Amino acid sequence: MSINSSKPGVNERLAQSQNRLIEHLRSSEKRYSDLVEHLRDVVFQLDVNLNWHYLNKAWHTLSGFSVDETINTPFINYLLKAEQPLCNSGFKALLNGQQQELTLQIHLISADQQCHIVELSCRAFKNELGHFQGIAGILSDITERVKAQSKITHLAYHDALTGLANRRLMLTYLQDILDSPSIGGLIFIDLDDFKGINDNHGHFIGDLLLCSVAKKIEHLLANRDALASRVGGDEFVICMNFETEDADNAQQQLLGFATLLGDSIAKEQILDTTKVSIRASIGALLLNSGHIDPEQALHCVDAAMYKSKRQGQNRTQLYDKTFEQEQNRLKTFKEDIENAVQVGEFQLYYQPQVDLVDNYVVKVEALIRWNHPLKGMILPDNFIPYLEQSGLIVQVGAWVLNEGCRQLKTWINQGIDKIVMSINVSAHQFMQPNFMTLLSDCLHRHNIPRHLLELELTESVAIKDVKLAIDKMREIQQLGVKLALDDFGTGYSSLAYLKNFPVHTLKIDKSFINGIPNDGYDTTIIETTLVMAKHLGIEVVAEGVENNQQLAFLKKLNCQLYQGFLYSKPLCAADVLKLLIKNIKHPKPIQTNATTHMPSLIPGCR
Repeated sequence: MSINSSKPGVNERLAQSQNRLIEHLRSSEKRYSDLVEHLRDVVFQLDVNLNWHYLNKAWHTLSGFSVDETINTPFINYLLKAEQPLCNSGFKALLNGQQQELTLQIHLISADQQCHIVELSCRAFKNELGHFQGIAGILSDITERVKAQSKITHLAYHDALTGLANRRLMLTYLQDILDSPSIGGLIFIDLDDFKGINDNHGHFIGDLLLCSVAKKIEHLLANRDALASRVGGDEFVICMNFETEDADNAQQQLLGFATLLGDSIAKEQILDTTKVSIRASIGALLLNSGHIDPEQALHCVDAAMYKSKRQGQNRTQLYDKTFEQEQNRLKTFKEDIENAVQVGEFQLYYQPQVDLVDNYVVKVEALIRWNHPLKGMILPDNFIPYLEQSGLIVQVGAWVLNEGCRQLKTWINQGIDKIVMSINVSAHQFMQPNFMTLLSDCLHRHNIPRHLLELELTESVAIKDVKLAIDKMREIQQLGVKLALDDFGTGYSSLAYLKNFPVHTLKIDKSFINGIPNDGYDTTIIETTLVMAKHLGIEVVAEGVENNQQLAFLKKLNCQLYQGFLYSKPLCAADVLKLLIKNIKHPKPIQTNATTHMPSLIPGCR
């Protein structure tokens, strides 16, 4: 009896087990196949001739080619030609057993001729006999990842707004120039009153302006061995390498380029329908010695730039060793003035404005002084420019307005209730968006009659935006506060502004008063101004009257008011009160035939 016949059903069970195993393998293979087919990465096999043998569906998504049209075509046909030899040699090393695994970053050209950056990772595989049969691997599209990494790397060395190099890259480039035997140059650019652009037109226009300046710099640097960088809000640094060993020639090139750059920046332009103009202060440094490091070079060229800024706008200054001493003195001065703002070292003095008909004091002009703890009283000409430049003028100007109104209220409470307080307002402060709120708050805080407050403005308030300036003036006028146009005749287009500005008073600048009655030019200007003002119903104040001849001339022309040392120097509040009380009872007689003794100047008064 055979075994099979002795055990009926055994073969049947074996067959069933075998079928289940086959079905399980088929199911497992299908799951594996489905998984591979739906992977985002391309799974592939190459034969020994390096032709495509297998590809999953991800290939079509990546390349745009169908799987059917790709099978049996060479792998390298889809690569950049420059990368084909490297890839071929890598594959051969796998098939020869010289290399276990190959990983490359390659560029694959898709059906629409787009270039994809892919990461290739593959191994050779063998058949049952142990012979290499082909290559299997994965292609991962890393285009976006590489772009993101490239962007991160770019941002690490470049300014995000302008695209120029940042300080980090600039310092590296500058070090290379300093290490080389050739002569180099360094240019430091600071935009003058850029803060005013942001304040008046908004940061969007400010950013457009910075980008425009960057493009101008790049345009002028085309075909030059140089690097442009943005190192601060409105600060740019240019490193230049000159193909010459002649220092004089290099210096000529450096200053010539700086001049071209300054002229280009100064050209008026329209940014998003807004007309904008700006100038730059430029410092220049010739790099012809290796005994300096990048930070020292920047310190020197920065000192040259500040020297340029103090000399006026749109200037270029070559570095000189004496600048460092001056820079150190300026640094100390800046620290002192910033401390003065914090601890309140400023004071107001008041200079009377007098009626020429009856010689009564009708107004006083508030004039700021700095009572320095070591240097004594410092005049405004010595610190106002820095306040303007640093932006502290807004904070100090707010204090002046508040203190002037407080003092006016004090005098009113003491019985002096008809004197007008005239307060200077800088163009920078006037154009602040919150200036009207500041003024209204001040008026309510001190509860002063509006007609007893006068704000003195200069024509420069309208340089950047005439319409905005005039609208703000009309708002002030509607509050009942008077407006005076200071330094009339010294500005940009006095007659044109006078036609549009809603002003109550004109102040003729001292420079014209100095020449009367002997200077024909000055007398003509004053006569014309007085006649014009009379027809327009505008009051006129003559500033800086120092002798009786000037006074007699002004009285003859029917000028209404004057101020100057002939009547009084600027006085502290207590002395002004004494003068005003005395003035009410016994006004000073006008002397026109005898020489008046000039009052002596106390420290800090002009």
